[in-house]
Amino acid sequence: MIGRRTLLASSATLLALPAIIGRAGAETFDWKRFKGQKIVVSLTKNPRADNLQAHQKEFEELTGIRVESEQMSEQQQRPKMVMELASGNPSFDVTHYSLHVSKRVVGVGQWLEDLRPYLANAALTAPDYDWDDMSAGELRAATQPDGRIDSLPVETDVWLIYYNKQIFADRGLAFPQTFDDVLATARKINDPANGVYGFVARGVKNANVPVWTSLLLGQA
Repeated sequence: MIGRRTLLASSATLLALPAIIGRAGAETFDWKRFKGQKIVVSLTKNPRADNLQAHQKEFEELTGIRVESEQMSEQQQRPKMVMELASGNPSFDVTHYSLHVSKRVVGVGQWLEDLRPYLANAALTAPDYDWDDMSAGELRAATQPDGRIDSLPVETDVWLIYYNKQIFADRGLAFPQTFDDVLATARKINDPANGVYGFVARGVKNANVPVWTSLLLGQA
């Protein structure tokens, strides 16, 4: 039997790999190294988690590792993850967390395994997994300030401003170029009496963190 932390780290690496046999070098990689083991995965409820669970059987067949996964809403999963990690005895082995929300607290706590030794170990990481194949922004986000890599990028959240061209045209407004412009334009558009609001974004507690941090850091 292998230790829980070793299984956690190696399983996190494996979970990021394509469930495809036959790529260059993959036929010699021991995918069944941890056959018979079990991992518990905590997921945030979203389409990406749906996709991971849809391919769960493929992962189990490829590795021989049994997976128990659960989805929870962001408002439940995020604080639950932090509390369990801080306790030193989490109920899960692998967790999905949003770097723009939890990276700092997870990094300061050093709760997750540093994956660098596992990524460098050819016995634990398939030869066709290329860390540098991801964008520089993703790699920076997944790396803690002290150089530790305690997460593997699954997706990149890109925040965009969508605007109603017709409303802008009717009011003779140009697309804002700065945050000050966004505020000024929003005030000109805002008309709650007629169901029109100058600016809307995610407002649910916890899920709105990247909204206000983008505004705050953009003003720095």
